[in-house]
Amino acid sequence: MTQLPPHLRSKVLGAAKTAPAGPTRDVWQRNGILAVAFAHAVSLGIFFAVGGLRPGERPLAYIAGVGLGFAAVTLVTAYFSLQRGGSSLGRPVTVLASIAAAGPLLLAVVSVAGRFVWPESRFADDDRNDLRCAMYAGIFGVVPLAAFLWSRRHIPFVRPFWVSAAAGATSFAFGSLLITLRCTCATLDHMMLGHVVPVALFGALGGLLGAKILGTGVTASK
Repeated sequence: MTQLPPHLRSKVLGAAKTAPAGPTRDVWQRNGILAVAFAHAVSLGIFFAVGGLRPGERPLAYIAGVGLGFAAVTLVTAYFSLQRGGSSLGRPVTVLASIAAAGPLLLAVVSVAGRFVWPESRFADDDRNDLRCAMYAGIFGVVPLAAFLWSRRHIPFVRPFWVSAAAGATSFAFGSLLITLRCTCATLDHMMLGHVVPVALFGALGGLLGAKILGTGVTASK
């Protein structure tokens, strides 16, 4: 092995000693969580800016029950998606893929449960617009996802697509929660098309975007 000249070697070692140490893993993770928390606050600000909660003809118990269910899905997926777990390589693909799939699936379960627990909700069908609700779910959810990707842009990920897809499921589940609190239409087909399916679609798009920002692409997930 070729050795560096003594003067150059001492210069490199001296520079290494005087260079400030970068943030630790714990600091990166804490800053990332703070950035995502702030982004959720921004989404809440947008939610209240456009009018906030609108009960419409929906039973208040239905709004509370479905809202709490959507919030629980968001919190559970956030717990697993916003942290890297015990390994420096991050969580396994199976865990990340399960989070990405579980987000919209659990929202669908909550929506179906709400329909059967409060059957009168099927009559709350005023002001229906599937595309508008999907758009708002995207707007409310994209801010937390953008904060997640920004806060982790310097961290190497082995599975950037799945990391981002899991974070996308969490972010857009939160967006779906907010539009569910605002939307006055509670029919099951609208809940699926306007509130649940967008979480799956936007989560997948978030995975593709994150693969470009956090790593070399989907193939890095192996």
